[in-house]
Amino acid sequence: MTPQFASTPTSLYPLLAGADRGGGLQPSSNPANFRSYAPETVDNFELGLRANLMGGRLFLGATAYQMNYKDLQVSSIIVDPVQGPIPVTTNAARARIRGIELETSFRPTPADRFTAYFSWLDTKFLRFANAPDNLRSADTIYNIFAPILGFAPIAPAVADYSGNRLPFAPRFSGRFSYAHEFETASGWKITPAVDFFAQTATFASVDNAIQGRIAGYTKTDLNLQFDEPSGHAYLNVFMNNVEDRRIPTTVVPVWSSTTASYAMPQTYGLRVGFKY
Repeated sequence: MTPQFASTPTSLYPLLAGADRGGGLQPSSNPANFRSYAPETVDNFELGLRANLMGGRLFLGATAYQMNYKDLQVSSIIVDPVQGPIPVTTNAARARIRGIELETSFRPTPADRFTAYFSWLDTKFLRFANAPDNLRSADTIYNIFAPILGFAPIAPAVADYSGNRLPFAPRFSGRFSYAHEFETASGWKITPAVDFFAQTATFASVDNAIQGRIAGYTKTDLNLQFDEPSGHAYLNVFMNNVEDRRIPTTVVPVWSSTTASYAMPQTYGLRVGFKY
């Protein structure tokens, strides 16, 4: 249900919506508790404001929302006693996501473009009992050799993560971008651009383990593009991740070690493109 109250060029809208996502099956070689997952449902409450001002050159947007999940599907990696780390999908009984988003775009002149957004996010597992506990699960090597040596294998441990934050959900984040287009007498277009992103600390896993904590960081990307007069070809010079931050994309904390993968480090180069 989305009634809108509009007096062009500004609109205010409330939104009340519900949605379902089907469950699914997982490999039969998984531990018994991780061979299927249930459907999830979500109720979304949202209040938004959209405004186009200054003849469309300035856009302002604001959204406040809350999403209540039942049986939220959570992707994670567990330590299977025999196979080692494997990706699985589990269900959290209940979770809540709420936040505020502010966004804007502005073209003070035909050659200048500003865009920005700011986000505040509050997430919580309201109830998530019997979740996989990698920090207290037995090592795979032990479970392989335990029966040979006359010992009993150790089943995967479980934990209660109720009250934990959802992974990869920073409390605050924001982005600012600016580009300016120069046009030469010969018809070439030269466009320098900067994109700046920042976020506060977050966790990479549902257990909120300190090993999986990702510190807040900033990331800056620079671009300089040359478009030839016909518009059919361009040359782009770029540098991404100017700060050369080590930005984790996945972190898997286990009792014996923690593994992680990272986004690209500082990267620079040239791109040549053709458009027809």
